[in-house]
Amino acid sequence: MKVLVISRDMYVPEYRKLYIMAAGLSGFDITLLVPKIWPWPPETKLHNPEENIKVINGGTYFTGVNYAHFYKNLGSIVNQEAPDVIELIEEPFSALSCSLSAAVGKLKKRPKMIFSSSQNIIRGYPFPFSYFENKAKTGFDAVFAISSEVRDVLTAKGYSLPVYVIPWQVDTELFKKEPAFSRGETFTCGFWGRFEKIKGLETLIEAISLTPPDIALKLIGAGRMKNILVSYAKDKGLGGRVVISDFAPHIELALHIRQLDSFLLSGAPGVKREQFCRSLIEAMSCGLPSILPDTGIQKEIAGDSALLYSAGDSRALAGRIMELAGDKNRFADMSRKARERAVSLYSVEKVAEMKLKAYEEILA
Repeated sequence: MKVLVISRDMYVPEYRKLYIMAAGLSGFDITLLVPKIWPWPPETKLHNPEENIKVINGGTYFTGVNYAHFYKNLGSIVNQEAPDVIELIEEPFSALSCSLSAAVGKLKKRPKMIFSSSQNIIRGYPFPFSYFENKAKTGFDAVFAISSEVRDVLTAKGYSLPVYVIPWQVDTELFKKEPAFSRGETFTCGFWGRFEKIKGLETLIEAISLTPPDIALKLIGAGRMKNILVSYAKDKGLGGRVVISDFAPHIELALHIRQLDSFLLSGAPGVKREQFCRSLIEAMSCGLPSILPDTGIQKEIAGDSALLYSAGDSRALAGRIMELAGDKNRFADMSRKARERAVSLYSVEKVAEMKLKAYEEILA
């Protein structure tokens, strides 16, 4: 059986390990269609050989625009590959979703079609995205939802397709602490991702200013808020206690995370539902206890490997940081639970098995 996976996420070679693993565990012939160029995240070199999957680097229109981009010659690629299953890792309201439906409609043998979704809030979209979304309700055969919240949103929006809840995956071999790791004199908290207003990153800096000098913060990422965050930390007089670094390629990012002690997540006050956070499962895989807002899906992802606080409350966050930093036994217990949970629920191997089972059911 042949599977064609279309994904801008798979532009990052390290993410492809999921499908290398899936191909190795099954008799599926897997091909990835990825953009030739994509601006985020930084391109890196693959640390595993792509011996058992095929990768097509396709040209795109509207390159770098998440929901507006689509592939040149998509119809020819699909026709040539002749897959039994197409997995589109893209939202149903995307231009690529509509483009793919049109391309498949011209084939003599129609493959089974799957789209993915991470939208956990019910919202409408302007034309033409509303048109694309309605087309997806009849143009696809199944959905891979990133969480149970997403599944509920799809149901509320009128999708009657089979929905499989399949989370993001993390490479638990790449993202792990060294066996000899031990905490240093400074307890370093971290965040990595987009520097955007909705992330509420000022709250993290404010919280650090309310903690003792032996607690530090490292922010890794890029975005419109970077200069604002640098100025904010300077105004707080935090000096070397807050380090703000550019986003690192995947393998280098793992090296940075291994040096941290905990993962912090904030959010703008009033934001009730954050999407599934890939950074969180990377932190858990490295054995980092997390301190998270008490809203949204993140607390379900982390389980008892996280402490919670009221979103936007820097004083409450500071208290939680000091609580975790001051209790070595609790820190060790939460670190162990984080790693165990990442391996059992979000590892590449686990998610590959979930996807393979779904393919088989959809083809049956």
